[in-house]
Amino acid sequence: MKLLVPTLLLLMLFNALEAHAAADERGELLRQRRAVESRYQAESQACQQRFLVNDCVQTARLERNAALRPLDQRLQQLDVQERQQRAREHDQRVADRQREFAAEEGRRRTEALRQPPSAADGRPAETLPARSLPVDPEIHARAITRQADDAAAAAAREREQASRRQRLVLQHQQDAQRRQAEREAKQQSSGRPPAKPLPLPSAAEIAATAASAASR
Repeated sequence: MKLLVPTLLLLMLFNALEAHAAADERGELLRQRRAVESRYQAESQACQQRFLVNDCVQTARLERNAALRPLDQRLQQLDVQERQQRAREHDQRVADRQREFAAEEGRRRTEALRQPPSAADGRPAETLPARSLPVDPEIHARAITRQADDAAAAAAREREQASRRQRLVLQHQQDAQRRQAEREAKQQSSGRPPAKPLPLPSAAEIAATAASAASR
């Protein structure tokens, strides 16, 4: 128990430092994103003074999309990491409570078994029913600890499945953005006007695909 407290403190410190670094990176990404949007607005206004306005605006739009794509992908990765971190912290709190409960339950039952029958049950010893077999306190405590470990393992499996679903969602989003970028590049090279962007898959569609893949 004495080793558990420093370990938890170190874990909390590490999580706080990691969250602070992620917040700093997110702020820098958002700043860069605003700069890209501001530059695009300025270039679009400058295009109005040129002869080929549509071509100029389309070029500015492609440059903006190319600059925003890695920023948006990194922001999505930070969102996934933040959700995973919250899930890990939740699972850790649940596992800690389960271990504390198991240890307390083991101590309580051990103390109850060590007490005289009259003191444990509040009745005279001669009126107590005969016990079939005594329970070993250590065996009982190990059984409770094993149940807590099984629950922690089940939580870890659920966390891994959630992480896999989140990675699949991010991969779907990146594939959709890549296809859109390839389409825009082809239109730019052919000189055709930009077509309507491909619809991104909805959250429900992505979730259904991720759940299907995770069940395989």
